[in-house]
Amino acid sequence: MSLPAQLLELPAHITPRPYRVTADERPLWRISVVLLAVPCARGGAANRAQLHVLYWAARSHHHAQQLAKFMRGGCKSLFVAFNADPSTDVAIALAGSSQLLARDDRNGRLRLTGTGSDFLSSVLASEAMEHERERLALLPKKLSLGDARSLWRAT
Repeated sequence: MSLPAQLLELPAHITPRPYRVTADERPLWRISVVLLAVPCARGGAANRAQLHVLYWAARSHHHAQQLAKFMRGGCKSLFVAFNADPSTDVAIALAGSSQLLARDDRNGRLRLTGTGSDFLSSVLASEAMEHERERLALLPKKLSLGDARSLWRAT
């Protein structure tokens, strides 16, 4: 009997986690937020700063409201609120290595691949990520590179 067949014969023991894992700690959720964020950037492509800002806004209704106010010109900075989450870089890398995102050779910004677009379409066709979609829908326009850079510098 081969090793894989032998492994299948072993009894499985499932042990509950001692704590609940929240959705925002799961890699697939993080990748999905990154994919939701890309179309919210001007030109349908985003650099790292834009993805960080949009990811931050998608995680909290309060953050989305603050970003919307900033984008309308209602405040000069979000220095008290915005912070870059290192796990966003991990989600970006995972999306890239899964061929859901690709770097544009002309400007270095990240775009959805065909597979990424299909994945995002399936998310949008379902009821998944409802809260994150609502938060990003609060934004009055596509996030420009200039707005993202000004927020990034303030951190």
